[in-house]
Amino acid sequence: MAAPVRNRSLGSLSGDPAIDQRLRAALDRLVDLAAPIDGLDALLLGGSLARGEGAGHRGADGEPVVDSDIEAYLVGRDRSLRRQASLLSASATSATGVEVSLAWLHPDRLRHGRARNLSFRPARTILAYDLGASARTLLGAPPAIRPVDPATIPIAEGLRLLLNRCVEAAPAVGGPAWPRWQDKLLTAAGDALLIADGAYAGGYAERAAAVARESADWIASGRIPPASDGLIAAAYGRRLGTTAGATAPGTSAGTVPAATLAAIVASVATGLVRTDFGVELAVADFAAGCPPLARRSATYARYLPPAGPARHYDAAVTAIRAGSRLGWRRWPAALAGRSAILQVLACGLPILLARLGGTDGAAPTELLAGARRAARTVGLDLPDDAAAAATRLESAWRRIS
Repeated sequence: MAAPVRNRSLGSLSGDPAIDQRLRAALDRLVDLAAPIDGLDALLLGGSLARGEGAGHRGADGEPVVDSDIEAYLVGRDRSLRRQASLLSASATSATGVEVSLAWLHPDRLRHGRARNLSFRPARTILAYDLGASARTLLGAPPAIRPVDPATIPIAEGLRLLLNRCVEAAPAVGGPAWPRWQDKLLTAAGDALLIADGAYAGGYAERAAAVARESADWIASGRIPPASDGLIAAAYGRRLGTTAGATAPGTSAGTVPAATLAAIVASVATGLVRTDFGVELAVADFAAGCPPLARRSATYARYLPPAGPARHYDAAVTAIRAGSRLGWRRWPAALAGRSAILQVLACGLPILLARLGGTDGAAPTELLAGARRAARTVGLDLPDDAAAAATRLESAWRRIS
């Protein structure tokens, strides 16, 4: 392991000296915790902090409070780093007082621009673009990262991002963190629209400006509802901590009426399906209708991580690379995850909309019933209560993603 590259040399993380000081202390602690891990080549910082767009605010006592998560990556060839990332996420969050999210990245995935670890096919993902454009090395030698032209990121990535946010945000509806998740949903909707237009950019500021320019056209063409005017661009501003009147991301200044948020998310998700597949899919039919469309697309298949029993998929890939032949009994278990993860993602939209009170075209009970039927096709039994179903779905997503 090379000598640690300490974050003091990485420039500003948020633009606010007091918030930077708090973040630097957290990153120093994260480096200390990661350094002893066997097989670790590098520790990368990604997300808004790597772009210098971290956010925070002053608490009631005047002390700086960090609002941004620390998004970091363990880079190395050893597959044990997947479990180490999960363990370190929990211990670093506890040790730093800042939410830390870690994942494992194989160096070949970065070098060759692949969608997943243990994959041979290149793919143009949001993560690959963001890491190539702005990743900062906290520990070890900077890895080679294949650059991605953001104009070539496919619609599949935008839809995956939005549905991912739906799954993650649904359990938080009405809770103390809900305003923050509202902003994450709005910016995911904006990102997905920009990707569909070939106009995605790395920073919140650039994306906010692009959304502000395009919003009138999006409303005129029916891609977002008229009530959304200005809301998506403002959400980017709050995540930067620059929106007037918002002392922090997720304050009351960021509260959006449930019906408006539901209309925005539903119109963007169904619009992406219409653009990519030429199919008009109602939100009540989304959970059952989206996966069969996506399964027929090689683009979607390559952008999804292994799911179902991931250990079977990993074992299959390892055996193939070692020159072994797989018997016919092992292939279904190895590949079943594709259907499972598509189904979990697709259920996120109707469950979120059910928790938000439904849409003009579908009542909450109809949305929840459709999601429950669809989830059962991959062996996932969701409760008949929307809040409990959201929690169960999010837990399943964490287990298989």
